[in-house]
Amino acid sequence: MEKFVYNETSKELMKQHDVVNALMNGDSITALLVFFPLTMIMEELIFRYYLIGLLLNELMVGFKLAIVVSSLTFSIYHVHIWFRFKDKNILISYLISSFLLGIYNGFILLTLGVFACIIVHTFLVLILYYNFYKKLSK
Repeated sequence: MEKFVYNETSKELMKQHDVVNALMNGDSITALLVFFPLTMIMEELIFRYYLIGLLLNELMVGFKLAIVVSSLTFSIYHVHIWFRFKDKNILISYLISSFLLGIYNGFILLTLGVFACIIVHTFLVLILYYNFYKKLSK
């Protein structure tokens, strides 16, 4: 697991992330208050609500398979982070965390609904970025 931990280069690169940058500098509040929640809403609607709904209702797959397929798709979607940072540690952490969030939110979708998924996704990711910001601020 040690090789997946952020090294100094990864930490410096993550300072460029929109949310981390907004927390550190306070100059990009629009990114934090508008685009960040909007991204969480769109991701949950696409990868949980629509994709799991399609898999369950149209393709008639089981709920566990639907959640795994949705989570894998959500994880693969986060490959875009490579093109921004070109750092394998950042990429691997995004792929793993997005897959696990997808599994978790898949079950939340089926038990509590899409609104709960959006809230969980937004707050978990915001906490992750806030903790990262706190470590970078030391």
